[in-house]
Parts: sequence; structure tokens; C-alpha cells
Amino acid sequence: MNRAQYTGWPSSNFPVSTFGLDFIQTQIMTAAAFANSAGGNYILSGCSVTGTTAASGLMVLNGEVITFTGGTIQTTIRVKETASDITAKDVTYTGAYKTRIAEFGSNVGGADTYNWADIVVFPTAAYLAANKADKTDVEALRNLIMPKGFIGMWSGAISDIPTGFALCDGSTVSGVVTPNLSGRFIVGYDAASANIPANATDTTENYGKVGNTGGKGSVTLTINEMPSHDHTADNVCGQGDGSYSADRGSSRWSEDRATIKTNKTGGDQAHENRPPYYVLAFIMKVV
Repeated sequence: MNRAQYTGWPSSNFPVSTFGLDFIQTQIMTAAAFANSAGGNYILSGCSVTGTTAASGLMVLNGEVITFTGGTIQTTIRVKETASDITAKDVTYTGAYKTRIAEFGSNVGGADTYNWADIVVFPTAAYLAANKADKTDVEALRNLIMPKGFIGMWSGAISDIPTGFALCDGSTVSGVVTPNLSGRFIVGYDAASANIPANATDTTENYGKVGNTGGKGSVTLTINEMPSHDHTADNVCGQGDGSYSADRGSSRWSEDRATIKTNKTGGDQAHENRPPYYVLAFIMKVV
């Protein structure tokens, strides 16, 4: 910042001129520009509200430090500029001084008019100290966002699971028992399916209780699970040394019957029972 050397001259005098006064004003305006660094419109001091009245104070409006007169609260405040004349040696300097204040009200066309509700208190060191969040506050906020017991999916390395979370592998971490979700799909809780077995031999409560398990990785179909179907048999007529027995009917409308076995097919192997999958790690918040 520029500066002037006013003292230390042999005559102990220093000339005063319009140039010198402008030099001083320029430095003041340069320092005042720092008010822009906080951004927005805000209260520097005072302006406290009691009921429907706001006290006088100092605020920054559009980067300008300005005095606020206070008064009965309205929805807007305006910047009011008043010009004053000065006379010296019979010379009048019209509008030489311009005084700017902020007050409740509004200007024509909305120029230099601001919403009172948008003007906030500047967060001073004392304000920050009085409103700072401590460890307890941060912990409460963290639990509000993601409560203890929350389970989510993790795509990173197991060794990089965030602090406060544990892999859902059935282990106990920080006093919390994690469900063993290793190699398992997850289904949503469904109260309507409680105590409804999947089949006559299944006593699992299905999806009606959190923590229920079920399902199989592979399945071998039973006869009841197979679709209804027929098999074709080769013609049994022919020559050969073998024989089969048959019961001949005794009435005119009877028919000959025989028991025939077709060739076996199938391998009695279990089949894949899973949809296409992608592996992620289930992790649980334990703190």
C-alpha cells in the first residue's frame, strides 16, 4: 500500500493540497476493498434485533463498508446518498462531500436496495468459537447421516475398508456382531411373507424377519419339481431271443397290456441356481 511521509521535515510542516487529500482517500478505499474478500452482504458489528427493531451498526453492502442507522424492521434496506456543499473564501464547492448510509426502505427502481433477510452476521472469531462443532457434535451428525448398524456395498479393496466399518463376515468388531454375508445375495424384508414356507418341507420364515437365511447355490430337481412330460419308446415288435410277459384281455373290448421301460436319460446332476453376479463387499457401520 502507498504511504506519505508527513513528519520529519525540517520545518515540521507538510503542504496540504487536493492531491494530498486524494492520496489519503485512495489508500482508505484500497483498505476498504478488503471487505469484498468475505463475499456477499453481511453485518460487521451491531445491528442486533430486539423484537421488531434493529439497532444501528456497521455492515458491508456490495463490497462497501457503510453505516446502518437501524430502526423498525422492514423487508428491505437501501443505501441513501446525501451530497453536501462546502464554501471556502467565497467559493462554493457544490456536492463536495457525499455521505452514504444504509437505512430501512427501498430506492426507486430497486437501485442499491437489499433484502434485510439476506444480510447475515459476519462470522467473527468470537462467533466461530461460540458456534463451533466439537467431537460430540460431529459424531452425532455422522450417526444421523449413517447410523450404527447401517450396511452398504464396498467396491474397494478389503484392506481399504473405511475406519468405523467392518466386513460383514460374521465377526465381532467394536462389540458389534456383523452378519455373515459372505457369498450371499440380499433380499428385502417383507412382513407379508412371515411364516409362509416356500414349500411343504421348508420351515424358514422366508423374508418376514431380518436375519433369516435360505436358498441354495445349486439344485437337483425332484420328480414333483419337474414339468409334466412324456417319453417315446421304440417299437417293441421284432425278432430276437428275448421275451416279455403280457396279460391278454379276456373280453371283446379288452386290450393287450405290457410293461415297457424306456432307455434312461439325464445325469442326476445339480444345476446352477444363481443369476449372473458381480462381487462387492458388504460392510457394516460399527461405531
